[in-house]
Order: sequence, then C-alpha cells, then structure tokens
Amino acid sequence: MGAHTPEARGAASVLADIRQAETEISRRVAAEQEAAADRLAEARRTAAARLEAAEAEGRQEGEQRRQGARLQAERDAAEIVARAQRQSAILQRAGEAALAAAVKLALQVVLEDEHAA
Repeated sequence: MGAHTPEARGAASVLADIRQAETEISRRVAAEQEAAADRLAEARRTAAARLEAAEAEGRQEGEQRRQGARLQAERDAAEIVARAQRQSAILQRAGEAALAAAVKLALQVVLEDEHAA
C-alpha cells in the first residue's frame, strides 16, 4: 500500500477535510471571540457612562437638597428674627408706657409735695 493508492488518497482526502473543518472552526471561534470582546468592551463603556450619569444625577440631587435645606433654614431664621423684632417692639412699647406712667406718678408726687408744703 503506497502513498498513491486509492485508500491512501481517500485517507488524505479525509485528513484534508478534517484540517479544513478544523481551520473553519478555528476561524469561527476567533471571530466569535472578537465579537464577544467587542460586546464586552461596549458593555463596559455603557456601564461606565451609566455610572457617570448616575453620579452626576446624585450630585445634582444632593445640591438641590442642600439648597432647599439652606433656603428653609434662611426662612426659619427670618421668621425667628421677625418674631424677636415683634416681641422687642411690644416690650419697648410696654417699657415706654411704664416709663410714661412712672414719670406721671413722679410728677404728681412732686406737685402734691409742692402744694402740701
């Protein structure tokens, strides 16, 4: 049985078919690996973009909450100041009235003392 016999040529043909199939499978595997690597890279880019967007949205929401809290604190402080000013005005008027009454009483005492003397 030599290398040129029909059996040898048949075996060589089968071997060539196997090698061709192996080459085709290797090519397909390489193409799939490349496609998978591309999909993975795209997924990583998408995930990074989504993470960045979420972080930016979180910063924006945090800033809005901070500004809202600051505005509420300013409103509360303004109300406290206004209340204190109103109370101060009431106390001032009461003090002025008490002072006027005391001056009037003192004046009456002095005048009565002058009439009595």
